[in-house]
Amino acid sequence: MNNLAIVNLVPDTPYNRIMSFLDQYQENTRKSYLKYYKIMFMYMTGKTLEQLTYQDIKSINDIKVEQFRNHLKTQYANTSINQIIFACKALYDRFRERRIVEINDFDISPLTEKENKYGSLTSKEMENLYNYCLKQDYKPMTLKLYFEFLYTVTCRKSAAQNLTWDNINRELDIESGQMVWVITFMDKGKEIKKAIQDDFYNRLKENYTKEKEYTGKIFNIHNHTIDKVLKGFCQEYGISEKRNITQHSIKSSGLDIIQNITGDINITASAAQHKNIQTTYARYLNKNKQYTLQPSYFLGKEFTIDTLRELDKDTLLKLIERAGKETIIKLNLELEKLK
Repeated sequence: MNNLAIVNLVPDTPYNRIMSFLDQYQENTRKSYLKYYKIMFMYMTGKTLEQLTYQDIKSINDIKVEQFRNHLKTQYANTSINQIIFACKALYDRFRERRIVEINDFDISPLTEKENKYGSLTSKEMENLYNYCLKQDYKPMTLKLYFEFLYTVTCRKSAAQNLTWDNINRELDIESGQMVWVITFMDKGKEIKKAIQDDFYNRLKENYTKEKEYTGKIFNIHNHTIDKVLKGFCQEYGISEKRNITQHSIKSSGLDIIQNITGDINITASAAQHKNIQTTYARYLNKNKQYTLQPSYFLGKEFTIDTLRELDKDTLLKLIERAGKETIIKLNLELEKLK
């Protein structure tokens, strides 16, 4: 008699389908989406995820979705509501693919999110900010690395302040064949991946160990402390309150640099996590108010390389240094192409 292998099949229930759907996401995303689904289904059906039936899944319609979103308005800001609805839409996209439902009633226009007007810092001002952080009595290096993170990764403060070591993993860059450190975080319900330099990762790890942090959070520092330091920096360096420098300004500053270096609005939009490229145009282009530096002015003037050929080495290096970080990065990138 042949021995027959007994296969334990996972029961086909809504709960198991939801958990299987969540397996594709990183841990933080998985936890957030699971929380959203518990809230949504309890409001819609009065049941826990484990109690759901397929009839419950099908019973959700456009009227219930609108009622649910109106309910969320009493507890959350529009940004958070859009994230919750986006997560539910993603789940019901899967249900629709599997023909469990015919229509995805969560596929609705997002709520308008309040646009805050904030300024940005130049690359020189960012260097001054780093130096200012290092003069602080409380966690000076943590502060510096935090602002450096917002600037280079161009993410929101919520993502940075909730970042743990589980969010950073070693991954293969297929194009170059190199292994790089990749940070994964959520932005408006979407999973974002950003690479960082090995040196930056090592400095983050070294500081974490030195500060004897055991919370798992990379930047274990209160939001109020960060805002206080940023305000003190602006006061010490005479930066007007009218410029409205906030933590989000640091992300904006990084995006300014990206646009200046690449000259590609699509790259800037991708770095900013903007779904609508018009948002990028509105926020990160046309910021220049100095008339003589506007393209409409300087493109009409004749510039040639002959002027630079006449300079000695030291003068040329000083000129490049004065031109700023963007120019130095551009030249180094071009140098790498020549190798």
